[in-house]
Amino acid sequence: MLPSPDDRAEVSVEAILVRYASGGLVQDGIVDGAVFKSVDGRAFRTRPDDAGELSVNELGIFSEDEEADLHEIRRIRAQWMTIRRTGRFAQIAVKDVEACAAEAAVAFGYWSTPLIAAEEQGYEHCEDDPSHAVIFGIPDSEDDSSVALRDMIAMKVSALHPGLI
Repeated sequence: MLPSPDDRAEVSVEAILVRYASGGLVQDGIVDGAVFKSVDGRAFRTRPDDAGELSVNELGIFSEDEEADLHEIRRIRAQWMTIRRTGRFAQIAVKDVEACAAEAAVAFGYWSTPLIAAEEQGYEHCEDDPSHAVIFGIPDSEDDSSVALRDMIAMKVSALHPGLI
């Protein structure tokens, strides 16, 4: 159960977030002979049961060292969901998501929403996830403007980190 809006803390506009994208949403490409990976805009679509809130993790909660922080996020998220070798954690700055939402004239926000295992039915065996946050306001419809917004956000991804190491 997520905290009520009154109990949620806003995430700093300077925060860096990661969103897990399954392998089917990660694309390989080659530009000028260099291989790169990118993520499809569908990675930023909420699921019908998410109540319009996109689940992400905030970097810097476990450690100031990015690799150590990602290790903890991977370890804990793997208890809450299936993480695969082909999947990636897409890294994006809150300010970049905010800029895309402003350009698309979409109301947007983000909250820190630590997951407390004891409060989540079926997840009592998991560790709490203090890095969990949500982005709300990203439309989940398939109309052209919603798809375009999610694609704009995907283009702002600054790094892709392995799902599993």
